[in-house]
Amino acid sequence: MTTDTYHHGDLHRALLGAVDEIVSEKGFQDLSLREAARRAGVSHSAPAHHFGDKDGLLDAYAIEGFELLTERFDRAAAGVDRVDSVAVLESLGRAYLSFAVEDPAHYSVMFNHQKSHDEYMGSDLAVAADACFERLAQAVGSLVRDGRVTEANARYVATMLWGTCHGIAVLWNDDKLPHFYEDHTFDEVLDGVMGVIRGLLQGGAGAGRDASDR
Repeated sequence: MTTDTYHHGDLHRALLGAVDEIVSEKGFQDLSLREAARRAGVSHSAPAHHFGDKDGLLDAYAIEGFELLTERFDRAAAGVDRVDSVAVLESLGRAYLSFAVEDPAHYSVMFNHQKSHDEYMGSDLAVAADACFERLAQAVGSLVRDGRVTEANARYVATMLWGTCHGIAVLWNDDKLPHFYEDHTFDEVLDGVMGVIRGLLQGGAGAGRDASDR
């Protein structure tokens, strides 16, 4: 299919598909617009015309990643009893870690494609990332209603959960977990981590003094 015969959405999808191939094979640092165009079967000028430059193409790919993770959050939340606030949070944690391990290409660009603070703030990438985090924050809100977490601490709890899952995902993907885990499958690590998080949440993590009191 030539550039002229692509619909706008088809070209967008084809170029992001090419990025996915390149990042999966050799990382995003070696991405070039020319190679993305070649793999997508379009003219070498098509990516620049559509995304502006390499950063624009990586931004679009990272945005797609956050949208995919948000969809996973939504499916995970829909698959459990919403009355059980702890089960909802556990399900979202599992969704996060599974996404990171199953789609390391998107995940690496989502968190390693660097932008300056001024470039990031207010960008479409920031909007997509914030929308994804809000899914987790909303789920933590159910803990507030249950009296397990104070309202003032809710966003700190959401950040703790996100940070915990992110750290474990990066360690697993980079094969940097301690040697203790050498004989563990990812599912075993996932079960163990979520079991600990479940216990903390059931015990009322952050339900005592507010962060603002410290």
